[in-house]
Amino acid sequence: MISPLILPGVFEIYVGCMKSGKSRALINRLDELARVPNCQIRVFKPETDKRNVGVFSRFGKLRLDCTRIPSKEPSRILDEIDESVDVIGIDEVNFFTRDIAEVVSYLTFQKKHIIASGLDLNFRGEPFESTKELLPIATYVHKLTGVCEYPECGRRATRTQRLINGKPAPYGSDLIAIEGIGAEYQCRCIWHHEVPRNPN
Repeated sequence: MISPLILPGVFEIYVGCMKSGKSRALINRLDELARVPNCQIRVFKPETDKRNVGVFSRFGKLRLDCTRIPSKEPSRILDEIDESVDVIGIDEVNFFTRDIAEVVSYLTFQKKHIIASGLDLNFRGEPFESTKELLPIATYVHKLTGVCEYPECGRRATRTQRLINGKPAPYGSDLIAIEGIGAEYQCRCIWHHEVPRNPN
């Protein structure tokens, strides 16, 4: 008998800024489903994110093993899935190309339960193309927020602030920069999110 916790054809996604608990939420959901008898789970993340071997949460040091997939070839996830797989977890979906939406759509029609997490906005405050494609096809969207790290603020944070040498990164900086590799990040409220030389 299939557990009511496993939802064939359902796609749910956790989105938000950096440090909002997206990966933690994904890990907790997959950990819960892993306790269902005979539930087969596969977990994936893009190769772009080289910070950790598995899916990792900065909160509570939670971690899951996963398979890395080239960010420009999300269709390779399909090569890893067979009929025995019930649940598919995908972390850092924002690093995949927009083709990830076609992959997820196909898997839902194959009656897989898909749970994903990723940033909704880049450091400029603009939508990631891949996440923007995924949100309309999601069954459930879980919007997570952080706590603004600007000194003495503490408001609800929905933006990701990139810092280079302690200063806000200008608008023209590379769109992708991994934390700890030339860039640091904070979560910020809309009032303290800074993007110098923003043309908009």
